[in-house]
Amino acid sequence: MTIIAARKLIPTLGKDNIGKERVKAAAEIFKRHGASSRVMSVVGGEGAGEIHMYSGYPTVAAGAKTFEAVGADPDFQALMAKRESDPAGEIIGPEVFRVLYGDRQVDKKVVVQREYHMPRENVPKAMEMMPRLEKIIGSLGIGVMSGVPLIASDHEMAMVIYYFNDLEHWGNSVDKMIASPDFQALLSDANELGTLTCSRLLVDI
Repeated sequence: MTIIAARKLIPTLGKDNIGKERVKAAAEIFKRHGASSRVMSVVGGEGAGEIHMYSGYPTVAAGAKTFEAVGADPDFQALMAKRESDPAGEIIGPEVFRVLYGDRQVDKKVVVQREYHMPRENVPKAMEMMPRLEKIIGSLGIGVMSGVPLIASDHEMAMVIYYFNDLEHWGNSVDKMIASPDFQALLSDANELGTLTCSRLLVDI
């Protein structure tokens, strides 16, 4: 069971580059203590302009161990001191999610996240649809993953995450997905289980 801790920075105007460098530095510290971390920029959709950091762990216990170790790391403490004395933006999170289908594909540089409002009792039925989705998009070289909150502000949601090689791959794939009757039928069926509330396009920094 993969666990993902998500943090985001809403940069202060004029401090975008400082914010990016600090989040990247934080990611390196988390990696040093066992996390699989990546830093991404939201380039479209909900939260455009934000900087996100995602840290993956094999278990909740592994994530908790890393969290404690990072908090005691002098480099992280110095980074937090900079944040206090010269803020570069508003930090939100972490929120923690558990993966129910698929896994992270950190080799793919572009990610689309689609969030659905979904009653918890509908989640198992939604997960039954994931192999069907994977079959439809598999020939396009798209990776897919789905998960739900473990510790978060909204527990009536599910997220489907698509992985693309680059922006060109994303653009070509979306054109084909829009034109696919099978994909459109799947979306129609998914809408009976939940409501799409937002989506975002992210790229690696």
